[in-house]
Amino acid sequence: MKGSNSLMERLVSLIFLLMLAPFFVSLLLGVLSATFQMIMVFLAAILPWVIGLAVLIGLVAGASAGLVLRRRLPPRNGDYLPPGISPVKRPRGPGRKEED
Repeated sequence: MKGSNSLMERLVSLIFLLMLAPFFVSLLLGVLSATFQMIMVFLAAILPWVIGLAVLIGLVAGASAGLVLRRRLPPRNGDYLPPGISPVKRPRGPGRKEED
């Protein structure tokens, strides 16, 4: 009789666990859903600020790079000459020697 009693105890514990399984599954899904919702709320609150900061950094970097390049590049002939002075025109053609 000892073997059948042990088998019956296992069967009862298995039935008990199967009855409680939907509760634990729904509890786990509820916890995961709440965690996912908190993560999404956090991202929805922080992500626009991160995007705005990245755009601001890009604008500042582009403006400063433009100012630096404007100072470092040589001036164009027609744009920076005083009025009345025409730009120098170099001869073009086959007899011209190229100098580096």
